[in-house]
Amino acid sequence: MQTGEYPVFTSDAKGQGASFKVVYRLEGYNQMSAGDFTAPVRFSLNQK
Repeated sequence: MQTGEYPVFTSDAKGQGASFKVVYRLEGYNQMSAGDFTAPVRFSLNQK
């Protein structure tokens, strides 16, 4: 998957909710030293 925004869920015409889990994996670059890293992840809620 490329970098960018991707819809995860769209409700139906009645606005029904849902429960789901998003699992993502980050891959480092070659020769990257081991350790703990942080990265920003942004979630947004849009209404049409």
